Amino acid sequence: MNVTDEAGNTITRTWDIIVEDSAGPVIIPHISANSTRVSPSEPAREGDNILLTLTESFDDIDSILNTLWTITINGDQKYTNVSWTEAEKIELSNLGIGIHSMEILATDSLGNSADISFQFSIEPKEGFNLEIIQTEISGDQFIGNTINFRASINNYQSSVGSARACYAESCSAYVMIPGATSSSSGYFDLDVDIQLLETGPLDIRIEWIGNEDGESGTLNLNQSIIVSEQDDERLDYQVQAFFSVLCVLVILSLLANRLWGKESMRP
Repeated sequence: MNVTDEAGNTITRTWDIIVEDSAGPVIIPHISANSTRVSPSEPAREGDNILLTLTESFDDIDSILNTLWTITINGDQKYTNVSWTEAEKIELSNLGIGIHSMEILATDSLGNSADISFQFSIEPKEGFNLEIIQTEISGDQFIGNTINFRASINNYQSSVGSARACYAESCSAYVMIPGATSSSSGYFDLDVDIQLLETGPLDIRIEWIGNEDGESGTLNLNQSIIVSEQDDERLDYQVQAFFSVLCVLVILSLLANRLWGKESMRP
């Protein structure tokens, strides 16, 4: 730089500018699923092509090409000091449903480092996958009785709908089918009162329908209730009780006859 002194002389001055690099790279990650950036309204789902992209990351002074990257997924160090070429885009499609943790460490050529950690979820597929996990019956399964049938059901996919339990033309009220999430299945209960009018297995079924797309289906439980004509065990018990009482009366009669003679038997 040229300056002029008080006498009008030109003086040339020079400065040495030293730029010190003491900061690590700036890490800017994002997750995409089937080429769409993941967000609360557009989550990654089971079976999607999931990609970790670091393309927007940079280093103020050093070239991003000179950085080394260490990436840890769910506590497992998957990549250790790999180059930018290998770290820029990483497929995550082997991850299943759940909440996953990610830690990223970047180091430039001067040894300056930066790190970032975050969590993201992989949600179940859209649709319905219903499984009956338990059934309960209240009441005796004999003709003429009225019983209560209850089923506990899990939905393992993320759509929401309605379901009811039916026997012949009689059905329960509809209840909501919740959608599964990354941390829980969609659990719900159904119950229906049934008057038993015939023997054999009953045609119990679960009817369901989706709220958004109208997808529907039926789960049949034909062997869940078997109706008998009569309660054989109860009948046997009643017969045994009758003969037991009869035997006691006969014994008492014989004892009275022995103690007081035939006169004791008269009215």
